[in-house]
Amino acid sequence: MTTAIKAENVSLIYNVPPKNGVKDFAARLIKREPLLDKIEILKNISFTLEKGSALALIGANGAGKTTLLKLISGIMTPTSGRIVTKGCISPVFAENKGFNPSMSVKNNVYLAGSMHGFSREYMKKRIRSIIEFAELEEQLNTSVKKCSPDMTSRLAFAIAAFVKTDIIIVDEALSVCGEKFCEKCVKKMSEMKANGTAVLFVSYSGKQIINLCERALWLENGEVKMTDAAENTCKAYNEFYESLS
Repeated sequence: MTTAIKAENVSLIYNVPPKNGVKDFAARLIKREPLLDKIEILKNISFTLEKGSALALIGANGAGKTTLLKLISGIMTPTSGRIVTKGCISPVFAENKGFNPSMSVKNNVYLAGSMHGFSREYMKKRIRSIIEFAELEEQLNTSVKKCSPDMTSRLAFAIAAFVKTDIIIVDEALSVCGEKFCEKCVKKMSEMKANGTAVLFVSYSGKQIINLCERALWLENGEVKMTDAAENTCKAYNEFYESLS
């Protein structure tokens, strides 16, 4: 099988100002100490994802899931280690979907296409499928700023799913959507996977993960705690947090 994503010893360190601001800066200058504190966000992350397969990322809030996905998408650069990807990546992030809020739903489809290197003619052939899948026929000419988070999430996923892509990344973007639509998305990603697309998926639904993904990677405080079959990893994750409570 062809490897779509390979991460090797990936780490990310943030340099942040000291908590007490100017006082600490002054003291550190006098003592000739480093002016910034280092916070390790990700620590030696390694994994591979093959074409035609799906990997789930699981972990508590702040574990580093979104940060890792941004590194894979090329939005951020690791401090050390390397990430190798093969082919076109279509990321769908919950926090920033890349839309122009003043433009209509229709024009945002064309904008998203152009940002991924697809011509207007290419997107024109797919816009009906995108809009129908997103269930936004009545909002076609509505500006995105008037759309709910649910609508923009549906639109972002539909665009990523109906253009040619080798890797689709979905980061909790479906969490604001209804269960029925989420099921439709999981089914669509399964179809994409069968056609050779690699899927990297973040969800708090164990059912969605197990139905879609062969494997799951559990991140805990920026480190890989476990990588195994999706069902085994989800079970261990749930048992771990149940024991804490």
